[in-house]
Amino acid sequence: MALGALLTAGCTTPATAVSPPRTVLTTAFRLHYSTASKPVVVILGATGRSLDDVVQQQNQDTYAEQQGYVAAYVQAPNATHMWWTGVNSSNVAPEDDVAYLVQEVNVIRTLVPIDAHRVYVEGWSNGGFMAVHAVTTAPDVFKAAGEIESVLDLPSATTVPVRVKHIHSVNDTVVPIAGGDSQQLHGVFGRPVALPSSYAEASTLPAGSTWSLVTTVGSGAGFHDYQPSAAATFWAFFKGGP
Repeated sequence: MALGALLTAGCTTPATAVSPPRTVLTTAFRLHYSTASKPVVVILGATGRSLDDVVQQQNQDTYAEQQGYVAAYVQAPNATHMWWTGVNSSNVAPEDDVAYLVQEVNVIRTLVPIDAHRVYVEGWSNGGFMAVHAVTTAPDVFKAAGEIESVLDLPSATTVPVRVKHIHSVNDTVVPIAGGDSQQLHGVFGRPVALPSSYAEASTLPAGSTWSLVTTVGSGAGFHDYQPSAAATFWAFFKGGP
């Protein structure tokens, strides 16, 4: 049985140890983990999703226990819960959200025993944009990324080869797989956007990078829903699979 322990923001002292697995809650992220040193998968949600929303919609606690990794759910730092990932994919003031995400990972390291050489990041929609932005900005921290219904919208900040697994619905109308304008984002942002093509994403990554695209029919509004099967797809890739 998992234990929920509420910690104040910035607190680095975990609650009294109990039998694993444990669940730790803070104001900015939620962890589900066992007591042995494990890999960590940082999980990011779509625009407007609170921490509770991310946990509910992208929950992989049971799968993480089975596979032996820490599931770390992290929400975007601003009131709109939107990561800054480029002008075509976000509508907040430019800020260094990768630095914030790295800071959260460093806090997580003080709370749970994780393997710093196996830190991965995955996300859906705006969280997917952030995941690929994070791995192409801080490959020393994030060893691989998984993205769903998104694409790299900022230039890579590194020449270090990265590993990226991309899942995208061919019917997605929110983030069209072929790129270009999005009627929904255009309406929300109040301006046209020019999203890059997901088919061409590999060419924007550093030379020597590993990248693959899995296409789906999609589901939900705009065929843009989170795909629960992504957790297993990403984990197989993070472990070294194709």
